[in-house]
Amino acid sequence: MVNLSHLHSKENIRRILILTLFFVVAYTAHRIFSNFEQEIISAAFILLVFSGVLTYEYKSLFKKNLPKIEYFVNIFYIVFFTVLLFATIYSEGIASGENYFIENDKIADLSFSDAVYFSIITLTTVGYGDIVPVGVFRYFVMVEIFMGLIYIGTLIYILTKHLDRD
Repeated sequence: MVNLSHLHSKENIRRILILTLFFVVAYTAHRIFSNFEQEIISAAFILLVFSGVLTYEYKSLFKKNLPKIEYFVNIFYIVFFTVLLFATIYSEGIASGENYFIENDKIADLSFSDAVYFSIITLTTVGYGDIVPVGVFRYFVMVEIFMGLIYIGTLIYILTKHLDRD
């Protein structure tokens, strides 16, 4: 029987606090930089802050003797955090009114939920092509695709290496 007491640990409270703090910083950065019409700088700043948080969380996946469920909780947290991060970055372009996305051959007026959808499709490397980034946001999409490939490789590694043990 799997012990689920790990799901209510201090570690999960810490994760929620980090996520909340990150979005407060992201929102504040967005408000500051949007006053100067520099949404791209805001997006790069958010990505820089995120990389420090993600590096810490990602390293926890390679600790030995974690409970099996903790590996999946860590992966879920990292993927969820990444999707919300890039949705926030993509919504920077949406909020600025610039034409950073094209949807079905028209300039896109995307909502935040559309940005979440686009982020999930991009991270999983499915890429339906219904929403297409243009301009500088193509580089953010390339970073997200690369991260998605790393996450898939890590998940395969964890499934084969750590979950075989008794």
